[in-house]
Order: sequence, then C-alpha cells, then structure tokens
Amino acid sequence: MRLGARNRHQHVGAPADRTDALTNVGTPPWGAGAATATALGLVSIALVRYTSFADRRVFARWSVVHFGLIVVVLVLLTWVLYRLYRMRGRWASANGPRERAGWVGLAGALGFLVWSVGFVIDSLEDSAAGGRILDGRVFSSTVPVSVVLEWMAMTLLGAAVVLRVGQIVAARTFRATWRARAARNVMLVGASLVGTLVLVEGGLRLLSVLMPQVEGFPTRAQAGWVRRFVRLNSLGYRDVEHAIEAREGITRIVLVGDSVAFGWGIDDPRRRVGDLLEQALNRSVGSPRFEVVQGVRPDTHTLHHIEALRRLLVFQPRYVLLLYVFNDIDHVARPTPAPGSSTLMARANPLLLLLTNSVVAEQIFIRARRAWYARVWPSRPDPYAQEAMLSSILAPWPGSSARRARPVPRRGSYRSTPRFNGRRDSSRDTGASSARSWRRGSRSGHWRRRSRTTNGRPLS
Repeated sequence: MRLGARNRHQHVGAPADRTDALTNVGTPPWGAGAATATALGLVSIALVRYTSFADRRVFARWSVVHFGLIVVVLVLLTWVLYRLYRMRGRWASANGPRERAGWVGLAGALGFLVWSVGFVIDSLEDSAAGGRILDGRVFSSTVPVSVVLEWMAMTLLGAAVVLRVGQIVAARTFRATWRARAARNVMLVGASLVGTLVLVEGGLRLLSVLMPQVEGFPTRAQAGWVRRFVRLNSLGYRDVEHAIEAREGITRIVLVGDSVAFGWGIDDPRRRVGDLLEQALNRSVGSPRFEVVQGVRPDTHTLHHIEALRRLLVFQPRYVLLLYVFNDIDHVARPTPAPGSSTLMARANPLLLLLTNSVVAEQIFIRARRAWYARVWPSRPDPYAQEAMLSSILAPWPGSSARRARPVPRRGSYRSTPRFNGRRDSSRDTGASSARSWRRGSRSGHWRRRSRTTNGRPLS
C-alpha cells in the first residue's frame, strides 16, 4: 500500500519511475507462472520417456547427463510451483510499468508452453526425441503438428525478446538525444529483421508440412515425405508382408538395392521397379505366377545388400536381382561417416545447430550443397580405378563360383563400371531359354532390356 501511495505522488518520467520499470520488468503475472509450470511438467514427461542408447548407468535407463537434466527440470518445476503457491490470489497491478512487464513475461511463458506441447507430442511419436535437447536440437521436430507449434513458439519468444529490449532501451534513453534516436533506430531495424526471419521461417515450415518432398538431405520436408508415403513391413523394408512359404506355382524373386530400388521420391509404391517388374511378368504369363520380395533401403551400398540378401534367403527365392547403381561402391574410396557424434564439440557446432533448428538455414545449405556437388563431384576419386580395393571386394565368396570384373567405359563424364562375368556349371543345366531382364544403362535413370541365358525355367 505504501508503494502504491508513493507512486501516486511521483511524476511520470521521474528517476523513481525508471527504477521501478527496471525492477519490475522481470515480474511476470500469475498466468505466466502457471504456463511455465505446465511447460516444465510436459518437458519432464518427454525427458522421462527417453531411453539412452549406450550409457544406461542410472536405473538401467538413462545416462548420468540425461538424469541430471531431469533433476534440474524437476527442481525448477518445484520452485515455480512454490512461487505460485505464494502468489495465489495475487495478480500483477493493472497499471504502470508492472503491466508492461507482465505482458513480456506472459509472452515468454506462452512461447515456452507452446514449445513444450510440441516437444511432448514429438516424444509420444518417438521416445528418442526426448534426448535431442542435449544435442541442441530445440526446434528440430519432424512431426507436422510439432513443426508448426515450434514456429509459434519462435514467434512468441521472439516477441518477448523484442519487447524486453524495447523496455530497456526506453528506460535508458528517456531523453531526446541523438544517442536515444540511434538506439531506437537500431532497435527498430533489429525488430524488423527478426520479424521477417520469423515470417519466412513459418512459411517454409508450412510448405514442408503441406508439400513434402525429397531433397537429398535429411530435412523436415523429406521427413514429411517419408511419413506420408513410406510404409514399412515387419522386416523394415518398403514392401508388403510376405509369407515364408510361397504359394504353389509361385516363382519368387528377391530384389535388393538402394534408394533407386526403394523408390526414393516416388509417391506411389506401385510405380517402383520391383512392383513394375512383378506386374510385367504376371501380365506376360496371364496369371499371378511371380512374386517379388523387395529388400531395399536408401543410403546403402553393396555390403549392405549382401546382408539384406542373407536375411531374405529364408523366403527361398528362385532368382535374385541386384539393382546396382554406380555409387554403391563408393564406400571403397572413402568410409561412410557415422550418423552423429557423441563429443561435446561436435554437438556445439554452430553450423549444425543452425541447420537443425532453422528451416531457412536448412534450405540455404541445400542449395549451396547442390552447387558445390555440381562443381566438385567430377573430381572425386574413382573407386573403380583402385584395383587393389576392388580385388578385395570382388573376391569370390566361399563355396561360390569365381567371378572377375573388367571395366566398361561409361558414357559422358562418368567413370568406368565393372561388368560381372560368372562361370556357369553346365552340368546343372536342365534347359536353356531366353529370358528378359533389366539392366541400368546410365545414371540418368533410363533402363534398357537385354536377353540372357538362365538355368531352369524361364522368367517369362
């Protein structure tokens, strides 16, 4: 009451008022405290759902660092609840600088609440998302609802920061001097820049949700495309479920390959090479006599395809097709980097943090990456020119016939690719017939048909 009486007798703009503005600027209303407590509760739920991958020393579930983060969030939640208990029934003053300070705190608390809702939704979709805070991936969700909620949280938090800076500038430059005018102009330019970036960020996020597409790099739009158009079976492949035992009269073909066979960028899986092959074979014989089992995954090479073939031999296929692409042997020239790093310096990489939290930075990087590849790709080392490495990769497997490779020149600027010539055991031939198979003729995606001799029954 004495404070209110004192403020009524002071003039607006007096030093005491400026002191009160700076003192009360961080005092949020009761609603901001409730929003903060709710947000901390949602964050704690997402953190508890997470299970560490390697280090599980705490309760056989979490790492020490992640458990420490859970403890910190719970301590903050307890403190905020205690403050709310002390503030029960008390609201911020409806006039004076306390009202302005309350709006700043409320905007920040609402931004935190909206972000926590998106975070817990992401965690319910995938419990591994609860560990992304320690990697600095604060606004990196790929769930469509969470992508939009994160942008709303960005807007509210940005508004809170701009209002807070504006209060500080107004409190320290209350006189009409050139420094005050310069400070206000700088603040106006900064606020305009922040607002523009937030609007562009929101537009790109909405575009990635409404029009997902593959971009050759792990982006939100690409994750949205996978979420909308890719359905995996129990083995983790983009294919329907197949029984172990084939129906009588059915000839099985196992197809292994990488993103080309996977149908990367093809919305309808019936338009992929494996499905088209099955449709063409069944149409040629006039009945469903062929079944293609597809063990295809993107971002894989020949060694992965060998492992996939070993898994799929349980289906007892009569034929095996390897959809080979020219970059499937690039692992010979350079090892594939690990998908992530556990070092603190790698997690604190500013470029990585910017790419994972901003769609604007993500799109800029993709376009710069395409330009760089167009310039640098022709000068990359040729794995097919390294005969020692090829000999170790193409060495015959135990119990299989010897195979050798000889280079075949590529058309255009592409390098040579090996053609595999296998020795056949003529004693096993029960009858030779001409069959149709497909072989990729160039990296541009065109296919040409050739005839070959097969053992046993023909494909068509």
